[in-house]
Amino acid sequence: MKNKRRLTAIAAEISFKRMADIGSDHAYVPILAARRGRITRAAACDINAAPLERAAENIGACGLSEIIETRSGFGLTPLFDFLPETIVIAGMGGRLIISILSGEPEITGGALQLVLQPQRHVPEVRKYVRSIGFEIANEVMVCEHGQYYFILNCIRADRLEEYSETDYLYGKVLINRRDPILKQYLKERAEKFLKILPNIANDTEYLRVSAMINTMEDIIKCL
Repeated sequence: MKNKRRLTAIAAEISFKRMADIGSDHAYVPILAARRGRITRAAACDINAAPLERAAENIGACGLSEIIETRSGFGLTPLFDFLPETIVIAGMGGRLIISILSGEPEITGGALQLVLQPQRHVPEVRKYVRSIGFEIANEVMVCEHGQYYFILNCIRADRLEEYSETDYLYGKVLINRRDPILKQYLKERAEKFLKILPNIANDTEYLRVSAMINTMEDIIKCL
């Protein structure tokens, strides 16, 4: 299984028994969740036929066809008669994740949990989920094959904690937990930006990157 560490970490965050996996591909996440007894029903959704065929084969091979079904369609559109408690969207760009969640507000609004793993624009996803009433109850970082992944476990909440811009940028839960993988990630990013800083000619961009480096170095000291 490719990216097993990442997929296992995503499955481990699922808290409710009825889940949907959007862009499921091989259906590894619902399979892992079912094997661990975390779910009793799942819809593995994808827009393309080939991934759904692979998903159905994997589900059948694991003897989980009575628990996990495959559904074809874009985003949340296949779920109007399923209404998941947990929505998983992993391995997509952050802005696409936001577009999918905002595209079907009645389905997103009925969910109790979002488990999201954006490939890019993670701060934007953090801001968006909190704007629609989800608190980031947990956040997990995984480093696999040299790539860093942020996994956001978002639970519907009546009250939200205060967040600073730094919390949105790097993850309040991770900072408070003094996450060692976040520390490693920030060290690598700070070193990368320090190398390019002397080559930045534009004064505004130079100040922006310098401020970013300073923020990362301040967080590193606390981790």
